[in-house]
Amino acid sequence: DLQGEAWTPFAPVSGYVAEAYSGTFDGNGHTISGLSINSSASNQGLFGLINGATIKNLQVEGNVTSSGGYVGGVVGKVQSGTIQNCSFRGSVESTHAKSGYVGGIAGYTGNSPTQTAAIDGCFNAGSVNGSHAGGIVGYGKYTAISNCYNVGSIQGSSRSGGIAGQLQNDCKAQNCYNIGNVQGSGTAG
Repeated sequence: DLQGEAWTPFAPVSGYVAEAYSGTFDGNGHTISGLSINSSASNQGLFGLINGATIKNLQVEGNVTSSGGYVGGVVGKVQSGTIQNCSFRGSVESTHAKSGYVGGIAGYTGNSPTQTAAIDGCFNAGSVNGSHAGGIVGYGKYTAISNCYNVGSIQGSSRSGGIAGQLQNDCKAQNCYNIGNVQGSGTAG
């Protein structure tokens, strides 16, 4: 229980992707509750930025708010890596007008054909609000999403979706469903 204390995400102070977390974090089915982030920086979440890492078997509960981009309940930005069997409850929000990529699990995923992301067996039960808002992923490239679902409410000012706000560049979503409310002033689905 983080008890609502201000949280600094796991992310390189330098901002260099090459210095981002690249190991395996196994939550072993435990819950991290009381996550509290209120920031003006990008890359916000329990993990702010990962590159080649695996985050698995973890439940996260709390509130993540930023005026920067790349905001997620579990991971803000996945340059490359895997998120498996994770969930989020609470609220995630970015007020950034253009790159407010926000997801219940991850804000932004994948980067190139050689820097891919995979999200498997995850669910979101929190509210998600941003320019590109998705229950699982806000904005994904070169990403595979499988066996995931969303029951949280989604609000996107540009693009919003129960699973993802926007997917492009060879993304795949399979065996997923949404029963959460989805609203958006731009493209919603």
